[in-house]
Amino acid sequence: MSDKSEKYEDQIEKILKDSGDLPEPPPPQPQNPLFEDLKIWILQSLGRSFGVISPLKLIVLSAVMGILFMVTKFPLFAWLTLVAFLGTYIVFFLGRRSK
Repeated sequence: MSDKSEKYEDQIEKILKDSGDLPEPPPPQPQNPLFEDLKIWILQSLGRSFGVISPLKLIVLSAVMGILFMVTKFPLFAWLTLVAFLGTYIVFFLGRRSK
């Protein structure tokens, strides 16, 4: 068994010597799956719409309405925030892809 393993080792060493200098492999790039998912989600939200209404615009609208509710404590802004946020999901899943 040792003769075979030595034979294989010698063959591998010979192949490595004959191969010459190989280029260095590129350094591994750090990956952040959360950042990649967020980037994909934003790109998808920019690509879907109902006319001029896009999910990104509705998210901004719901954030503004939420801030207005926090500042004024006026319940209408809370309801408008909820409606805009639910509209975001509807447009995101049912909206047409822009070409």
